Amino acid sequence: MTGMTPLPTPAAYDAFTARPGAAWVLKHSRTCPVSSAGHVEVRDYEAAHPGEPVGIVVVQDHRPVSDHAAAATGVRHESPQVLLFVDGRLRWHASHGGITRAAMEAARDQAPPGPSSATGGNQTRRIHPPSHS
Repeated sequence: MTGMTPLPTPAAYDAFTARPGAAWVLKHSRTCPVSSAGHVEVRDYEAAHPGEPVGIVVVQDHRPVSDHAAAATGVRHESPQVLLFVDGRLRWHASHGGITRAAMEAARDQAPPGPSSATGGNQTRRIHPPSHS
C-alpha cells in the first residue's frame, strides 16, 4: 500500500491539484504492464520525497476523473501518465517509459514556481516515451 491519495471525483482532483507547492498525479491502469512499471517509479519517487503529495487516479475505477484531468489540462489522456502541478499550475507531464524517478526529480528541480508572466503561466514540458523501433 502506498501513501498515494486516491482522487475519486473531479472535485477531489481539482482540490488536490490546486494546493500550494508541488503535487503529483498518477493516472494508472491496473491491467497494463507499462502502467505497473510507471506505478513502481512513482512509488520510488514518493518514498524518496515523502513530503510531496502524490494523488492517483485508477482509470478503470474513475474514468470521469481521468477525462476531467485531460479537459482541465489540455493534455491528452494516456496511461500511465504522471503530471506535476506547482501552485495549482501544470508544469510537466510524462507518460509510458518517460515516467521514471530520475525524470520526476529533474522535472521537480526545474519546474518554474507559480504562474509566469512571460508565458501566462503555461510553461509545461513533456517527456515523450522512447520510440520502439
